[in-house]
Amino acid sequence: MTAGESLWDIAAQQLGDGARYREIYDLSAHTLQPDGQTLTDPDVIRPGWRLTIPSAPATPSAAPAPAAVPAQHPAPSAPQTLSTAPRPEPTSPAGLVEPRSLRPTGAEQDEQVGSGTAGRGANDETVTVGGANSKTDDETAERPFAQDFYLGLSALAAVGVIGELSRRRHLQHRRRRVGQPIALPQPGSQQDAAERTLRSATCPLTIPQVKAALLTLASRSYAAERDLPRVGAILLTETTLDLHLTVDDYTPVAPFTSTSPRTWSAPNDAITADATIDDDPDRPEPYPALVTLGHTDDAVVFVNLEAAGTLTLTGNPDAAGATLRAVVAELATSDLTGRIGLIAGEAFTGLAEVCDLARLQIVADPGAVNGQIASRNKQVASTLGGIGADDTLQARSDRAVGDVWLPIVYVATNDAETPHQHCAPWSGTAVIGAGPSNGVGWSLMIESDLSALIEPLGLRLRPQRLSRNDLDTLVSMLRTADGPHRSPDLDVLTAPRPFDNEIADALAALPARPAPDPQAPAQGLDRSPQAVRVNVLGPIQIDGIPHGSATRLSKRGTELVVYLALRHSANGPELVEALWHGKRVDNQARNSLIYRTRQHLGEANLPVVDADGTYRLGPDVVSDWTEFQRLARAGLSAGTAGAAELQAALDLVRNRPLLGTRDCDYTWAENDIQHMIETITDVAHVLSQLRRAAGDHRGAIEAATKGLLVEPCSDLLHRDAISAALAHGDNAEADRLTARRHALLAELDPDFDDETVDNNAFSQ
Repeated sequence: MTAGESLWDIAAQQLGDGARYREIYDLSAHTLQPDGQTLTDPDVIRPGWRLTIPSAPATPSAAPAPAAVPAQHPAPSAPQTLSTAPRPEPTSPAGLVEPRSLRPTGAEQDEQVGSGTAGRGANDETVTVGGANSKTDDETAERPFAQDFYLGLSALAAVGVIGELSRRRHLQHRRRRVGQPIALPQPGSQQDAAERTLRSATCPLTIPQVKAALLTLASRSYAAERDLPRVGAILLTETTLDLHLTVDDYTPVAPFTSTSPRTWSAPNDAITADATIDDDPDRPEPYPALVTLGHTDDAVVFVNLEAAGTLTLTGNPDAAGATLRAVVAELATSDLTGRIGLIAGEAFTGLAEVCDLARLQIVADPGAVNGQIASRNKQVASTLGGIGADDTLQARSDRAVGDVWLPIVYVATNDAETPHQHCAPWSGTAVIGAGPSNGVGWSLMIESDLSALIEPLGLRLRPQRLSRNDLDTLVSMLRTADGPHRSPDLDVLTAPRPFDNEIADALAALPARPAPDPQAPAQGLDRSPQAVRVNVLGPIQIDGIPHGSATRLSKRGTELVVYLALRHSANGPELVEALWHGKRVDNQARNSLIYRTRQHLGEANLPVVDADGTYRLGPDVVSDWTEFQRLARAGLSAGTAGAAELQAALDLVRNRPLLGTRDCDYTWAENDIQHMIETITDVAHVLSQLRRAAGDHRGAIEAATKGLLVEPCSDLLHRDAISAALAHGDNAEADRLTARRHALLAELDPDFDDETVDNNAFSQ
C-alpha cells in the first residue's frame, strides 16, 4: 500500500465497496504481523502488514452507506492475503509538494463527524465538526506523533511557536482600528509555508493541558503537605504523561501512579478529564524551565533545566549548535517557560529583538555572563540559607521566597578561552551550552548519526535541530505577528476616529465580491430541492445534505467543502496543497476524497471537475460567511440607516470562525479566519455605535459583546460595551466587563498595566 491508504480504500479497491472495510478488519485482527504487533484499530495499519480479504458478498447493512467505489481489481474468488508493504514512490505530478512532516496522512476515512439539528428538515441532515480533541482522518498515520519534526522542532516546540503567534495576533486585534488589517504572512511566502508546517504538528496533549496538569500537581502536593516531586524529565507519549524523577518517590499524587521508584505515569485521558483547580492563586509554577530536547521512538522528551543545573550539548558540533538554537527558540516562545528569564549571547540578537526584554536579553561579553551567574548563585544561596531551605524546589514547595521561584537560564558561549560557569541543580540558575563536556552536570551527547544520549538519565533520543535559516524565518514570523510599532496615534482609546469615517473604513475593508460563478447546473442534473449550507461563523456545520448520504461525511471531506465554500474554486494541485500540505499524495487519494464527498453531497452540489480542471461547489450551495458579507455591505452602504442589515449579519455569528477545528486539520485557514474576525468586529463596533446613538444601550452592549465573543481582546469593542453599560446605568456589567478585560490582557500582555485604564476612560 502507499502511504495514506486505509482499510476503506483497500475495501473499495479489492471488494468494490469501501463500507466493507470492517470485514477486512474482523478477518485480520488476530493475525500476528511481521513487526510483532496485531491490528487493533481499523484506523491504524502499517507498511509490511498482511491483511485477509473476504470473498463472500457483503451482508446488506441497515445503515445507509455511500455508493460503492468501482473496483479497480476484480473481487477475489477466494480469501486472499494482501500485503501492506510500501510500493515504489510514483513520480510526483506537477503541483505536489515534498513532505516537511514525517507523518503521512491517510487517504480520507469516511468517519462520522457528528450530527446536529440546526437547519434540519425532513429530508436533510446536519454534519458538525467536533471539538479540539476530536479524532481526525490523519490518525491513519504510520508513525507516532513523536517521530515528526517541524522546521526541525519537536511537535511541542512547534505548538509553542503557534501559541506565541496567536498571542501576538490577539494583541494586534487589541489595538486594531476599524478597517485596519492585522499583519499576516503573505499567502505563498516563506513565512506562510513555515507557519503551515508548524501548524501541522499534532500532540496528544496541548501545552495548556500539560501546564494545567503540573499546576494541579503543585496544588495537591501542597494540600498533602509534601514537597514537589523532583522531576528531571517528562515523556509525553500517545497515551501517557510520564514523570521521570531524580530521586526515589513512592507516594505519587493523583492522577499519577508509580510505575517504578522514579517514574510516575498518568493516562492522557485522565489528564484531560481531571478537574482544574482554580482556587489556589498562590501556587507557583512547579517546573518553569521545561524544554523539549527531541523524541524517542514513541515520546517527546522534556528535560527540566533546573534539575540539570548545567546541561552541555556535546558531540557533533554542528548538530549541537542546531539543537541549542532549537532549545533557545522554544524557551523564548513556549508558554511552559513564559515566566523565566533567558540570557544569551549575540548569536540570538535577532530573536531577542522580537521578544519581550524580560523574556530574552543579550549579553555580549561572556565574562560578564559568568559574573552574573556567580552573583546570582551567591544571592540565592544566601536567601535559601536564611529560611532553612535546601534549594529552590524546597522553597517553592513551601511557597516561601517568591523571587527565587523562577529561574534564570543562561545560554553559554562556545568560547574555549572563557569556559562557562556551572550551576548546581535547583539553585535558581541554570546553564545550557554547546561544546565539550567536562563531566559537570548533565550532557546530551549527539552522535554522528544524529541520535543522542542524555546522561545521567540514560535516555536515547533524536534531538530537535533548528538551522540558522529556519531560525531567521522564525524571527521574521514573530516580527510580522507583532504588527506595526505601537504609537499614540494608533491607540483606539486615546485617538478615536469620527464615526462616519469608521463606517467608510469598514465598508472599504470588506473582502472583494467573488466573481460571478460561471458554472451552471450540469446537463440533466436536478437542482437540489433544498440548498446545502456551509456554516463557518462558529463551529463548522453543513446543513441540507440529502438524507441518507450525510451520516458518514468525513473530516477531510468536510474540510474540502469548507475550503471550496471560502475560496470558491480550486484546481487539483491547489486542493492537494491545502488539504495535504507538506505531504506526498497521489491523484488517486485526491480523487477518492472528491468522489466520496460527492456521494454525500450529490453531484449537483459538488459537480465533476470543469474542462479547465477546476473544482467548485454547485450553485445551490451557500455559506453563512457569504451571506454575512452581503448583509454587511448593504448595511454599511446605508450609513446610519443600516442597522437592520448589520443586525441580520451579526445574528449569523455563533462564535469564533471555525471554532473547534484543530490547526493541523485546517492549516490553510489562518488568513481566512483572521479576515473574518476583522470584518465581524468592524460590523459589531458600527452596530454598537448605531444602537447607542438611537438610545438602545442594551442593544449596543449586545452588539459589542457579540464581537468580543469573536475577538475578546479588542479595546474598541470593550470601550463600546463598557461605555454603553455605564450609559445604561449598569455599573455591575461595566465592572464585570472591565475585570474580564484586565484578566485576559494581564495573561496575554506582559506590559499590560491594569491601573492605566479604568471605566472612566471607556466612558469618554
